[in-house]
Amino acid sequence: MPYFQKGFIITLAKVNKLLQRACAAAVSEYRFTPNEVEVLLFLMNNPAHDTATEIAQYRNVSKALVAKSVESLCRRGFLTAERDTRDRRVVHLHLSGQSSGIARRLQACEDALFARIEQGIPPACLDAAGQAFPILRENIDGLLKEFEER
Repeated sequence: MPYFQKGFIITLAKVNKLLQRACAAAVSEYRFTPNEVEVLLFLMNNPAHDTATEIAQYRNVSKALVAKSVESLCRRGFLTAERDTRDRRVVHLHLSGQSSGIARRLQACEDALFARIEQGIPPACLDAAGQAFPILRENIDGLLKEFEER
């Protein structure tokens, strides 16, 4: 049985759930919905993937739910939306200046959470994981491309 088959998906789901809960608590006074927190976290961590379509695709959330969250965040001033100059159908999303303090708090929450998750793991193991994950990501991207081409 391949190494990453053993509980890997469940572990990732648990990390995501934990991250969602901790980060929502860190900015609870803003009364963000869980999906709004997800959108903010995604844009904060993935600035190169800045469209609602990409958020829906990579987070496996419906486009309608992402659109609703984006609309709310834009209306409240936490996001800005800018049409692509080459393709008017594409809208790029950016964290606004108003959300910079929120982003710092979310980043601090994420950093503290991952530090606790990594607690007790020898540095050599963390280094090996750090080397393995980019390769895993490349392999997964290649497999996804193969499936899309079918």
